[in-house]
Amino acid sequence: MLQDVVQNSGLEGYAEIGLLMFVAAFVFVVIRVWLMNTREAKSHASIPLDDTPQSSHEESTDE
Repeated sequence: MLQDVVQNSGLEGYAEIGLLMFVAAFVFVVIRVWLMNTREAKSHASIPLDDTPQSSHEESTDE
């Protein structure tokens, strides 16, 4: 019964658009990583281990 409701709702286009958006985002990320230079890759790799803040905007001084 639920399958009939989903099939007859006419929302197949949203699933296809969502799939295309996912594929586009995945391709973008793969290309971005592939074209990344070594210095930038090493910088990103050390982010989880770096305890120093990158900018003063990260810490809130409002008390």
